[in-house]
Amino acid sequence: MKNQIISLKLSNEGTCGQIDKFLSLFSLEEFSNLQSLTVNELKEETIEILTSLLPSMSQLRCFDSTDWEDDISPVMQLANLRTLVVNRFFLDYDHLHNSLSIVNLTIHTCSFDELYEIFPFTPMLKYLNANITYSCRSDDDRAAIEADSNCDKAIHLQKIVFPSFEETFQILKFILKQTRNFKSLTISSKNKTMIDAYGWQDFITSSLPHLNIFNFMFHCGENAYDKSTIFNFKQFQSSFWKEQHHWYTQYILNRDSIYIYTIPYMSTTYELTQYVNICYNKEMDNIDKFKNVKKVILDQNVIKEECKFYFGNIESLTLTNKSNEKLLLHGKHIQYMKTIINLDNLRHLSITLECHMNTGQVLYEILKKSPQLTSLVIDPVMLMKVYDDHGACKYLNKRIKKLDIRYAQIPFSIRFYVTEKFCEIFSNVEYLKCRVRQGHELSLLFTHLSKLAFLVVFAPFPDLHFYKVFKEKISNPNVMHDIEFEDDDGWEGAAFISIWIN
Repeated sequence: MKNQIISLKLSNEGTCGQIDKFLSLFSLEEFSNLQSLTVNELKEETIEILTSLLPSMSQLRCFDSTDWEDDISPVMQLANLRTLVVNRFFLDYDHLHNSLSIVNLTIHTCSFDELYEIFPFTPMLKYLNANITYSCRSDDDRAAIEADSNCDKAIHLQKIVFPSFEETFQILKFILKQTRNFKSLTISSKNKTMIDAYGWQDFITSSLPHLNIFNFMFHCGENAYDKSTIFNFKQFQSSFWKEQHHWYTQYILNRDSIYIYTIPYMSTTYELTQYVNICYNKEMDNIDKFKNVKKVILDQNVIKEECKFYFGNIESLTLTNKSNEKLLLHGKHIQYMKTIINLDNLRHLSITLECHMNTGQVLYEILKKSPQLTSLVIDPVMLMKVYDDHGACKYLNKRIKKLDIRYAQIPFSIRFYVTEKFCEIFSNVEYLKCRVRQGHELSLLFTHLSKLAFLVVFAPFPDLHFYKVFKEKISNPNVMHDIEFEDDDGWEGAAFISIWIN
């Protein structure tokens, strides 16, 4: 069986050290044909174990670990490795005698200087995804970089993605001149030097002959709204952009910033506030401009107004209230919400404390119209207002499998008690995160939530009965747990407890 497994994903997310449990039962060396390994939420000791095991995994072609910040030399010893995903790319180049076989590379944090060092050792690279951070350098360093910028290094690179690029347009050109055969570029930047349509046109025409897919989002910061910025935005709508390359743009003005982006909007997250104005490109009226957006942060005050935005593929919705208006959100407003958001695919809902609403009515209408919704984040004050709404409680019981009761910005004096009523409403919950201090509350959770598989508890100054109930539960061999104390006081202080029930 083990020699038939070619892909393995291990994660500690939402578990109590699941990776360590797995590695105590199996050695990765037993999976002789393993070609893809993904490991997330790693502990430091787990990284040490993997470091010793990786060189023996000769068939591995893909290694994905967004937590990996150590020296990646053990990974680089894998002759068949083609795809690498890491947080940082730390490598001792002085002891590297051969080129790397990497074809697809993703680095979550990388400076330009680090990327500049990588290119000569990755001649077969075809896909690059990297968040480029800003780094200071002297005039001599810049001169040396510019002198070397016309040397082709990553000649096989086809697709480049910079989800965040903090450097200047000039530095970007240095990078792209070394990879001039690529066909696709995606970039998001808050560096104002990027907003230069004529500079881009000249650079693309002279140096990027193969570029045919160009997705970008360029931001200006606060107090950036002026006529010159709007003029610069409009230059991205000339015949070079629209007719020659079919790259269409529109820009958005709001109270905090303004930005321009290619259609469709490239990010998977969008925050829609009350004070926003979209400057439409009417030539793209029939295009789904926000088809890539999966998560929306929505100010409740937008729901009362006619809105030019529509998000058809939303999976996560966060309701906020960032204005001083006193609009009370009722169930009837959800009909207006449906003109902004397609609720058919909604899986996760978060309601912040600032929201001003009839919580029972709003939850009832959203749950009724969202057949895929199973996850809820809510603060205890909001939650306790729902207890007397029979319709909302019925849908909460039927739908919600994952419940996160958030205490951010909630005074410690405001208590939330686990009661039989709470357990009745959420009897089908499988994942629960909450704050509990008393042993009888913990006992209620274990007794009445029969489907509970994972429990995360913040226990500030728990009573003696709490410790007794906890100790009895973890004595079961099918229960795993993890404890982190806030300080050296142990159980006399505050504890963060995770319990995983098999």
